Amino acid sequence: MTSEIKYGLALIQFKEFADPNIVVEFAVEAEKAGWDGIFLCDHLLFEKDEIQPIAELWVLLGAIAAKTSRIKIGTYVTPLPRYHPWQFAKMAATLDVLSNGRLILGLGIGGPEDEFKAFGETYDTKILAEKLEEEITIIQGLWTGEPFSFSGKHYEVDNVGFLPKPVQSPRIPLIMGGMWPSKKPFVRAAQFDGAMPIHKNFPQDLTPDEIRQIIALINSNRKTEDKFEIIVSGTGFFSPDQHKSMIQSYIDSGITWWLEHVNTLMQPSVEEMRKMVKQGPPRP
Repeated sequence: MTSEIKYGLALIQFKEFADPNIVVEFAVEAEKAGWDGIFLCDHLLFEKDEIQPIAELWVLLGAIAAKTSRIKIGTYVTPLPRYHPWQFAKMAATLDVLSNGRLILGLGIGGPEDEFKAFGETYDTKILAEKLEEEITIIQGLWTGEPFSFSGKHYEVDNVGFLPKPVQSPRIPLIMGGMWPSKKPFVRAAQFDGAMPIHKNFPQDLTPDEIRQIIALINSNRKTEDKFEIIVSGTGFFSPDQHKSMIQSYIDSGITWWLEHVNTLMQPSVEEMRKMVKQGPPRP
């Protein structure tokens, strides 16, 4: 099982990491050092009354795709209802082509509330969940490259075909994010390609026992034996021996990806994290 685990970086592009050049440099170094993926967050702001630098996700992922050739690139996670589904479908397909099929999409309803309310949008989780589900249907339809129509509560598409199609088939992996112990996101995740659970009190880490509960819930709602990713993030970079022992408990719980937090909100300096990235992932 251990050899199957993939190791990535969950890079939060706030503060010092709002510098696009630093983020791209980290991605290039991560690929050289043997990391399997780099995942960025998708935020415009975090608290309306606190102005801080935050780099834009899609520009960064495009730059990383152009500067690397192997490492997976992904979102952790994108608040899909913040986008028009046709806009998102086009951006993601283009990025998948640019990266030659290396894109992984973490998706959720979004948050915090300020990120919606600051721009005059409502933050009703029921409505956002409805939009999320409609958008996923539309995006997959547009990715086929064939004329597609849809009529829903929130969105309408009238016989539209999009090209180019994504490189990956049958689709770019759709990984559903959610805050445990809320169960609905993981029931939804069972329909798709994976789950990205975080603790409701993030940055508090989920425990291995909580991961087992999440996996059991997902398995009870799965209708296929297709590959399914469990992508979990946590902290342990700065004590490698303890980290390997700790990560084994998560591996035993059933995860398929471990993402190490890289940010100056919870960690020391950029340069210290650069040193750790260059050491490569904590493989046995």
